[in-house]
Amino acid sequence: MTEPAGLGNEPTPRPARKPSRFLAALRLGPLIVWTAACGVLAVFARLVRGVAPKPSRYLRTLAFVGWGKGVLALMGVRVEVRGKPPQPPFLLVTNHLSYMDVPLLASLTRCVFVSKHEVKGVPGLGALARAVDTIFIQRERARDALRVLDRMEEARKAGDGVVFFPESTTSRGDRVAALKPALLDAAVRTGQPIHYGIISYRTPPDLPPAHEVVCWWGDMTFLPHFMALLGYRGFNAYVTFGAETLSAEDRKALAARLRTALDRDFAPVVPREAS
Repeated sequence: MTEPAGLGNEPTPRPARKPSRFLAALRLGPLIVWTAACGVLAVFARLVRGVAPKPSRYLRTLAFVGWGKGVLALMGVRVEVRGKPPQPPFLLVTNHLSYMDVPLLASLTRCVFVSKHEVKGVPGLGALARAVDTIFIQRERARDALRVLDRMEEARKAGDGVVFFPESTTSRGDRVAALKPALLDAAVRTGQPIHYGIISYRTPPDLPPAHEVVCWWGDMTFLPHFMALLGYRGFNAYVTFGAETLSAEDRKALAARLRTALDRDFAPVVPREAS
């Protein structure tokens, strides 16, 4: 496993520091306005799709990439990228640590996401997700995966990249969880090689560790977690894109190969003394 440049897992004294309510309030308004503006552009792109499909896709991509870059800038996220992001059309899987994975990957790739169905109902973000052609899946319904696989193939044929998280849940970042293979059929049945990426986060030494304030896991609720994150001055995000693409004859074998690749390059977010 590799470690983000310049950062280790050695113990670091971290004084108790609370998020700034003032900073959170200062950032919240611009984030709402920026999300709304990007959403309006994405909705306009959908409206003109029937008469101008290529300009429509360009405008949707502009809205989504712009939204991701804007969110990262407003939240003080410093991004370091290793390797080259895949060019569409592609299938990309990564580990899943936080809701921040979405703006992070949206800022770096021209893609649509596969997301859990519940995101549809999130105020503001649900509308944006629908406008940028997010593919929603109801994980509690096993047969819904068949519909989603068809949608993923339609998106790829239309020239889009498709990003999904086969861990199917976020984690505290101590390891890569077992990958659920169902959606990997999108690569197996078409013979499409699959790209992979590894995400990690770090906070500055005087802030709480990233697994406490950036990763979203366990029984954490979204709004309190998000408002607290807004109240910290910033953090570091690391994305490593694999140098190779992977394929296999069946989805279980592909899941095993992908997990091996993710494990190899994954830098745990949780410091050793907190594991």
